[in-house]
Amino acid sequence: MYNLFITSTNRYCYARTMLGAPHTFAICTECGRKNIHFLPISEQASLLIEGGKRFPDFLSFGDVGQYFLVSDTVVSVFEANAVSGYYVEKALPVYREVRGELQKVDDIQYFLLKVIGKVDFDLKAMHLKKKCVCKSCGRFDWSIQKLSIVDTKLDMNTWDQCDICRVSSSPGFIVCSEKVANLINQKKLTGVYIQNEKDIFRNR
Repeated sequence: MYNLFITSTNRYCYARTMLGAPHTFAICTECGRKNIHFLPISEQASLLIEGGKRFPDFLSFGDVGQYFLVSDTVVSVFEANAVSGYYVEKALPVYREVRGELQKVDDIQYFLLKVIGKVDFDLKAMHLKKKCVCKSCGRFDWSIQKLSIVDTKLDMNTWDQCDICRVSSSPGFIVCSEKVANLINQKKLTGVYIQNEKDIFRNR
């Protein structure tokens, strides 16, 4: 499988704010970690676009891996090729801030995809362990602090056979099958790098 690394560069637009998508923070009473809780997205939700001039097919959204935002082109390609592991949760209009006022960008919208496919790391093969696992919130620390030196490997016994999956131990990561990787290259979809399975912890 392959890692979908959605880029944020000066070349492409990106978003850091989803209007109408509230979240809260809470301190776990068991371990003291700060946890983010996403609340239901409103019907009037929209994206505030920043940076760049070109609108990519895969839109970078801050550091929150909760949101997987794609263009109508991506949705059409996925549907035409029976890509599995997701559903379209919501279409989101796009706004820019111009001289302190929000202005709608005509003819552009992004789709929020809910990724339901699952796979997990093969921690034994990676020589990696979870430590200090909280029984209340489920948060944990990795046994290796510098994760960029770790070659990642997925446990195919945990794969549900979907084409697009979140990694259960680190759901901010989205991986895909060779079928999806080939479609991205063939259709020249923009805003995403396809990384080898072993490089999931790199470039983050």
